[in-house]
Amino acid sequence: MEQNSMDTMNPNPHVATTSDKQKKNRSSKKEMLNFNVYIYKVLNRVHPDLAISAKAMDMMNTMLTNMMLKLAQEASKSNKKRMKNSPLVEPDISYAVFKLFPRKMAHQALYSAFSCLITESVEEICDEMAKM
Repeated sequence: MEQNSMDTMNPNPHVATTSDKQKKNRSSKKEMLNFNVYIYKVLNRVHPDLAISAKAMDMMNTMLTNMMLKLAQEASKSNKKRMKNSPLVEPDISYAVFKLFPRKMAHQALYSAFSCLITESVEEICDEMAKM
C-alpha cells in the first residue's frame, strides 16, 4: 500500500509535473502585452458615448500587440545594421515606422510622437522651475 502512495507522489520535487507546467503556461499568457486600458481611455476621449465589446477589445489588443512587435523587430533589424549591441534609438524606430506604414500615416505618427515628447519635456522643465 505504501508503494502505491509513493507512486502518486512526486519523488523528485525539482522535476515539474504536468500541473506545474500548466500553471506556468497560464502565468506566461498573462505577461503578454495588454493595451486594453489605453484603448478604453482613447475611445472615451474620442467618443465618450460609445462602448466596446469584449471581442472587439480583444481584437484591437491583438492588432496593437502585433503592430508593436513588428515595429520592434524592424527597429532591431535597423539597429543591427547600424551598430551591434547598442540600444534602440530614435532613428531605428523612425525607420521601422516608415517601413511598416504608408507614407502619410508614418509622417503623422512621428509628428504626433515628437510633439508629445516636446510637450512632456516642456512640462517637466516648467515643473522643475516651479520647484526652484
